[in-house]
Amino acid sequence: MSGLVKVEGLADLEKLLFELGSPSTARRVGQRALLTAAEPMVEAIKGLAPKDEMNLAASVKAQASNRNRRNDVAEVVIGIDGSVKPTTTVPRQRAGGKRKDAVKDLGVSGYGPMQEFGTEKMAANPFFRPGFDATAETVIRRTGTTIGPEYEKAAARLAKRRARAG
Repeated sequence: MSGLVKVEGLADLEKLLFELGSPSTARRVGQRALLTAAEPMVEAIKGLAPKDEMNLAASVKAQASNRNRRNDVAEVVIGIDGSVKPTTTVPRQRAGGKRKDAVKDLGVSGYGPMQEFGTEKMAANPFFRPGFDATAETVIRRTGTTIGPEYEKAAARLAKRRARAG
C-alpha cells in the first residue's frame, strides 16, 4: 500500500449518516459497510495461512468491534478467532511415571503469532501482513462503494418506521 491515501467527502458522508437518527444507527451502517469491504482481505489472509492441523485459515475472521464504546465510531477487526481451537490444558506424565503435570496448549490464538513472527527455533511464515498489504487499497475503495447501498437500506428502514409511526 502506498504511504498516502486521500479520501474526500467524509464530512458530507458523516452529515448524511447522522441524518439517519441516532449515532448508533450511523455506526452500524459503517460497520456493515466495513465488514463487506473487508471480505477480500479476510480471503487473502486465509489463502496465505498455513494449511495444517491448527485450522489457522478457518480461524481468520472479521467482526464489528465494540472496543471503542463511543456510538459514533465504526470499527471492524480482522483477527484470529480463538474459538476455532481454544487454549487447553493437556495432562502429561513425565518419563519414569513418577510425576504428573500439565502443559498448556495455546490453541490457534497462540499458534497464529508464532507462524506470523516465528520463534527462536522456527522461521517466520508471515500470512497476515502480506494479506493486508496486498488488499488494503482494495478494501479502502470497496468501503467507498459499499457505504452508499448500506446508507440507502438504513434510510429505507427509517422511512418505513416513520410511516408506521404515522
